[in-house]
Amino acid sequence: MNRQTEISLNPYFDRTFNRNATRILPGGYLVSASGMMLMTVLGSCVAVCIQDPVSRVGGMNHFMMPGTSRQPDSTGRYGQPAMEMLLDDLIRQGGVLSRCRAKIFGAGRVIPDMSDIGRKNAEFALAFLSEHDIHVEVVDTGDIFPRKVYFNPETGQVFVKRLQQALPDDGTVPLSVQLHWGLSCQ
Repeated sequence: MNRQTEISLNPYFDRTFNRNATRILPGGYLVSASGMMLMTVLGSCVAVCIQDPVSRVGGMNHFMMPGTSRQPDSTGRYGQPAMEMLLDDLIRQGGVLSRCRAKIFGAGRVIPDMSDIGRKNAEFALAFLSEHDIHVEVVDTGDIFPRKVYFNPETGQVFVKRLQQALPDDGTVPLSVQLHWGLSCQ
């Protein structure tokens, strides 16, 4: 069965994994029981990948700021509504929170001399999951590198590519960026 719930998506065919995939854009999320890959690119933002291994339904979000906003249009850009939407749809599709396993990615400090909003995003995600008694299996956050994250919501498997870049002393961003596959999580 190919059930899915979505917001802020961009479907495409991914040649790395030779299958259909969907880009989760900032403020977006997707919950699915299909083998489609979910992908996002993170700097200081955070993505939470969550899966119920029994029902084999899972999802990913991509939020930019911790907590919530007083603005009605903030939706998934803030952590609180992003996490609530993800969990609500996971439950709606047959997921049981007590069986779920979560993985947290991103929160890089990718721009020197800026506030460390990434750290606050990661702390928010950990606290939210703890409050909901959801077991966190993997935390790959912080450092100075952006990340490209692939998640299979059916299997719970995650692949992370760190976008390695050495910043010159003057803080300018170099034109060349080296790509390396880093972490693979079951």
